[in-house]
Formats: sequence, structure tokens, C-alpha cells
Amino acid sequence: MKEAAWIIAAVLTLGMGALAGHSAESEADRQDAEAMASRDWAGQQVCGPHSTAVWETDQVLTCLKELP
Repeated sequence: MKEAAWIIAAVLTLGMGALAGHSAESEADRQDAEAMASRDWAGQQVCGPHSTAVWETDQVLTCLKELP
């Protein structure tokens, strides 16, 4: 009976660890999406409505003028 209790405790511990890891991944994905939206908004503010913002690196923004 004691062995069954240990097995159940181990399974529950592993299950909780898997759930915690999954929620951490979804939090990281949400933060990445927010960061990309922020970069897109900043690029549009700098380049204006008739240009496309292209981030070359984390700190270099290039504005490409749209042709008619």
C-alpha cells in the first residue's frame, strides 16, 4: 500500500511539473507577441503611413518607401 502511495505522489508531481512548464511557455509566447506588436507600432510611427518598416537588427530600422 505504501508503494502505491509513492507511485501516485510521483505521478502527481510529474503532472504538476508538466503543467507548470506549459504555462511558462505560453507566457513567453505572449510576451514575444507583445514585443513584436510594439516593434511594429514603433516602426510605423517612425516611418509613416506610406512606408514599410523593416527591422535589420534589434536597434536598426530601415524604412522602405512604397511605390504607387
